[in-house]
Amino acid sequence: MTHTFPKQLETERLILRVATEADAVEINTAAKETLPMLQPYLPWAYPAPTVEDTQKYIQHCQERAKKGTYWNTFIYDKATGEFIGGCGFHDDITPATADIGYWCKKSAQGNGYITEAVNALTNFAFESLNLKRITIQYIKENTESMAVAKRLGFKVESQAPYAEYIPFTKKAHTLVTTVKFHPNLKK
Repeated sequence: MTHTFPKQLETERLILRVATEADAVEINTAAKETLPMLQPYLPWAYPAPTVEDTQKYIQHCQERAKKGTYWNTFIYDKATGEFIGGCGFHDDITPATADIGYWCKKSAQGNGYITEAVNALTNFAFESLNLKRITIQYIKENTESMAVAKRLGFKVESQAPYAEYIPFTKKAHTLVTTVKFHPNLKK
């Protein structure tokens, strides 16, 4: 099943949209600023991505969004246009479910931007895509990601030991899957 995605989602403070090639340097700079916080938890953060890697990823996101099976957005401050981080559906979206992933550049952390963005994406998935369940997965030690999921009412569904290999730590970690169901769904 394919979906049609809007050009962007807006919240009170944020714009979520697919990046363009013109955004590559700013996104890459933000990722590099935040690498010490990302590398222990995200496989893509090690080794450090180059601007060319970021450009290729942006092209990949654009192609998949056009196909209607994947929507990875980037977060921008509505008032200033400044890049804040990433928040999107990881992997292919099925007719019933999607997985959300996110990250925030170091200098923008602590302002509730990720919670706001994930909430907007979750509501969009339920209201516009009519999905039944949304998951957030994170490495067990990633307390920041855990806090976002908890704030938004996601519940732990499973913990899979040794399920996620992280190149930076050179070991496999426990992958926690949290879930939130469509509010009208009878469980």
